[in-house]
Parts: sequence; structure tokens; C-alpha cells
Amino acid sequence: MSGPEASRENGMSHHRDDEIDLAELFTKIWNRKLWVLLTTVVAVALALIFLFFAKPVYQAKVHLMPPKAADLQSLNVSERRLEPSVVYDQVLNELGSKQQRRIFFDQEKQGGLFSNSKAGKGIDFQQFDRALKIQKPRKGSIVFTSISLDSFDKQSVAPMLNAFVTYVQEKVVSDQISNLLRTQDQQIELLEQQIASKRSLAKRRRQDRIAQLREAYEVADAIGMTAPGTAGFNLKSTINIVDHSSLFMRGTTVLSAEIMQLENRKSDDPFIEGLRDLQEQVAALKAISIDSQSIHPVQIDAQAFEPEKPIKPKKRLIVAISIVLGGVLGLILALVVPARKEA
Repeated sequence: MSGPEASRENGMSHHRDDEIDLAELFTKIWNRKLWVLLTTVVAVALALIFLFFAKPVYQAKVHLMPPKAADLQSLNVSERRLEPSVVYDQVLNELGSKQQRRIFFDQEKQGGLFSNSKAGKGIDFQQFDRALKIQKPRKGSIVFTSISLDSFDKQSVAPMLNAFVTYVQEKVVSDQISNLLRTQDQQIELLEQQIASKRSLAKRRRQDRIAQLREAYEVADAIGMTAPGTAGFNLKSTINIVDHSSLFMRGTTVLSAEIMQLENRKSDDPFIEGLRDLQEQVAALKAISIDSQSIHPVQIDAQAFEPEKPIKPKKRLIVAISIVLGGVLGLILALVVPARKEA
């Protein structure tokens, strides 16, 4: 037989061998299908047992958005202007803060939601911290932020999460109000220092004026000038020798009256330039009233609500995986174990 014909015949022989091998393989599997079926049933049964004893995990979720400028209007007083993005970042930081989570957890554990929750009775802070997750928006994406809480307790998971978000909001509002009041107190203190300085300087100036008038009075009295132009000698030579000031020329009567008036003055305020403007600024700052109820550091796009279905365990997926794994394991056992026995 020539070479090409022999080669063609060998190829056909290998093809027939492959067909025979596949047929034998299928026959073996079919003859030992009970192995496959039994293994699959066992795998599914184990999965069902796991699902029966596994505690369902429920998840509540809150969706947040940055506040509007109108939500922070009560905090924007005087020259102070808060950017919504700044306040929103503070909210996100507080939501992720271990310290704030611990404070909230301890408060609720002592007599709040956790004590009334079936799952909360045995929960510790580490479990709560791991179950509380924040998904922040990526840069350049929509500014929605979601915060979720996982729990075995279907009824309490949503109230827990809403309470935590409310706690953080109140904390941020309190911090912002405290910062505003601190800034306001500093401004008032600075203005009151300026007012006190002006009053002190005005008093010193009044005392200086009295000293000048008294000295002029003594000069006028010495030369017998009771009123302007009543002296009986050359005033020019007297001015050069006695004093360069001309106050004494007003006469003792006028000088005495002004001295008495200055000494009896009860307040220098009407004579202090710019004092009323400063007092007006202080009054305006003290009159500022902050309505904490009108401040919203974040917009809640959707509050947490009681979940309808658990997120874990995923029953259909687990059953499907058990069927696949059981079937594969059954095929392996059907092919390998009998082969070893036959060997």
C-alpha cells in the first residue's frame, strides 16, 4: 500500500479510536450515573442544610447628597460663608470616624436601639463597625454617597442606620454652630476692646483738656482777665513770657465754666468718634439667632427602610453552585474510583 493511502487509513483508524473512547466514556458515565446523581443529591442536601441553619443577613441603605446653599443660610452671618461641599465633606468624615461610631454605639448599647434588638444584644463594636460601610462617590462622578448597615435583625437594621445618620447630622450642626459662636465671641471681644480703648483714651484726653484749662485759668486770673479783652497791659509781651497758648485770653469766667462742665461730665461716649458704629456692630452680633432646625448639613435622598429580603445567604446561587460542584464531583468519582478498583 502506497504511503498516502496508508497515512489516510491510519488517520481514519485514530478517528475511529477517538469515537470508541468517547463512546466508552459516555457508556461508563451512564452505567455509573448513580454516582453522579448521588453525589449531586448529597451536595444539594448539604447546601440546603447550610441554608436552613444560616442566619439571614439584612441590609439597610441610606443615600446622601450635598446640602443646598439655603440649607446652611443660618450659618452664613456677617462675612462668614460656608461652602456646601465643605460641610458635606465633614459629614462624610464623621460618618467614617471610628470615634463617632464608638460614641454612637456606646450610647445606643446602654439603652437605645441595640438593647431592644435581638441581634444587638450580643453584638460588639467591631461587628457593628465592620457592618457599617460607606461608598463614597468617585471624583468626577455623581455626588451621591451611600451608607449601608448589615444585620441579622430585619426590623431594627433600618432604625439603627437612620439613627446613626441623624446622630452625625446633629454632631456636624453642633460643631458648625459652636464654630460660629466662637467666631462671633471673638469678634465681639475685639470690638469691645476697641470700645474700651476709645473710652479710656477719651477720658485721658478730657483730663488733659482740664489740665490745660486750669493752667490757662491761672494765667487769666493772674493778669486779671475775667473776659476776653479785659487785661490792662500789653498781652503780647505777657504771652511770650508766660505761655504760648492763647486759652487764657478767653477769660476766667469762660474757663471756669468749661472746667466745671468737663469735671462733671458723666460720659464721654457722645464725644467719641466712631464709638456708635462699633457699638452697633456689637449689638448686631449679639442679636444673631441661630435656628438649628433650619440647618441641614446633608440632603437625604432616600432614608433606610426595612428590607424585604436578606442579602445573604443567596439561596439560588448556593443551590446552583452545589448542583454544579456535586455533578462535577460525581463525574470524577464515577470515572476514577471504579477505574482504580478495576486496576
